[in-house]
Amino acid sequence: LPAQELSVALACIMAEVRGGPSGFWDVVLLLLPIAFLVFAVVKPKPIPSTNSLRIAAAMMFFIKLVYLESAPITVCAAVVKGSLQALVPCSIIAGAIFLFDSMESSRCLTWMRITMKKITNDHPVAEVMLIGWAFHYLVEGASGFGTPACLAVPVLVSMGHPKVESICVLLVFNGFSAIFGAVGTPLWFGMGLAVGATEDEQVSIGSKCATAIAINAFILIPVVVSLLVDRADVIRNIVFIELSVACTVIPLFTIAQFSAEFPSLLSGLISIACTATLIHFKVGLKPCERRKSGTDETVDAGQGQAVADAEVGAPAADEVPVAKKIADGVPEADRDLLASPSVVDVALRTMPLWLTVVLLIITRIEDIGLKEALTEKEPLIIDWKLGSLGQLTLSSAFVIGLSNILGAPEKIAWSFQMLYVPFIIPFFVAGSATLLVYRGELRSSPKQILGGVARRMKKPLIALLGALCLVELLRGKDVNADAPAYIIGIRLSEALSDAFIILSALLGALGAFFSGSTTVSNLTFGAVQKAAALNLGLNYEALLAVQGCGGSIGNAVCLSNIIAVSTVIGVENQEGAVMKKVV
Repeated sequence: LPAQELSVALACIMAEVRGGPSGFWDVVLLLLPIAFLVFAVVKPKPIPSTNSLRIAAAMMFFIKLVYLESAPITVCAAVVKGSLQALVPCSIIAGAIFLFDSMESSRCLTWMRITMKKITNDHPVAEVMLIGWAFHYLVEGASGFGTPACLAVPVLVSMGHPKVESICVLLVFNGFSAIFGAVGTPLWFGMGLAVGATEDEQVSIGSKCATAIAINAFILIPVVVSLLVDRADVIRNIVFIELSVACTVIPLFTIAQFSAEFPSLLSGLISIACTATLIHFKVGLKPCERRKSGTDETVDAGQGQAVADAEVGAPAADEVPVAKKIADGVPEADRDLLASPSVVDVALRTMPLWLTVVLLIITRIEDIGLKEALTEKEPLIIDWKLGSLGQLTLSSAFVIGLSNILGAPEKIAWSFQMLYVPFIIPFFVAGSATLLVYRGELRSSPKQILGGVARRMKKPLIALLGALCLVELLRGKDVNADAPAYIIGIRLSEALSDAFIILSALLGALGAFFSGSTTVSNLTFGAVQKAAALNLGLNYEALLAVQGCGGSIGNAVCLSNIIAVSTVIGVENQEGAVMKKVV
């Protein structure tokens, strides 16, 4: 038999032997922790993910010991590894927060907001596509984890767009970008850890995801824009909208053919440049009235509320109120940023973003040689035996490892590539360079920024500890029939046959719904999807792409994302209204 079929056959045989005594009903019991997570989110008073994920992990720990009769030392080693694995996403989040806090402190982010307001010239459709679509895509590629909506929604609201509808639009837009997330984390970390996907497999999965995004974006984005702009105005500006979409998804599709890390980031940069050019030359832009009604009545004056109807191509005299409106929305301390910038000013103000991209590129292209240098596991600087905990190692490339954890028979091991994971390089390097260049006008000191990062990391750290422990307890090697993910995948695929494909996207969406992360969704259900695909004889890369698309869509209805962005702009008790509009 081919290796793949042999692996499936062996997994099925082992599942019958050790997969639990209840056949299909094993699935019901093994999904109890997941069901609890869903219940924790949808109940009238939701349980915070910092608590619910830890409880779910404890439930799975108990099920593996009592029901699946797993070896205690192996289960405990999985918990240790899961706790250590949380260091990867936590370091990426911390780096992204540091970068954007540095941009805020140095006023680079403020300058970008003002510049985008100038470019759009008070045209509602232009604002939605440049800030809501293109800018959000760039931020998703650089940081992910809910940051795009939290940055873009306040800008749209300050331009006069209704609050609740702005939240809905950004959440749906995020469903088109979260597949690749922050520098491809859902693929290289999520799929890589969950199913052991190689780089080529990650690219193949990402390519399939990009195809789905491109097709759906051309159809659905105009519909989403109509939440903020009257449908008649959307139709009049349909050429501009579709061209702006094309400026994003065509680069996304192209880059996804050879990289799993850069699609969102680079396509976001290209989209901003191309959409701004379309606006400047008024390509496809027609006169458009700003919608006066919305779920919220007005926008606070302090946020620079918008007002009058605007037309593209109006006489120069009519542009003065627009410039005045922009100036009125800028605090006195930032009025100097209204001046026309020089080429050097533009280069320095955008440095955090282009430097991040450059650093990512030079550390990812193998021919340059930095990738191999940053991932070397030898020579060792430290090689210590930590008793029964395992063997701790540190290489000259600062790759930390812990092998033979708890002496488990499966030789469970963990490693962390400190300089290769998007953490110090590029986020802390780009953020530090920004602080250095603008050290004379910082609003917060580096010490204050680092303190803010530490405070904001407390909840994500706790939540991700629970999530990654749950993931490690769920997953396992294909031949380990006491791995719940494989039992679930095999049992469901046997019961549903090809109908499992319909369930695949829903599982992905479910994972993101309770966690707010495509990465966590892929980690949780990736192994289930692969086991089901192999059992059904399907292309598992295609089914994993469906999982990724579902996970990305799930971000749009994730309660924690809705609450986070609502809090930023001061919207209270509108979670139900937002979810209803999004769905």
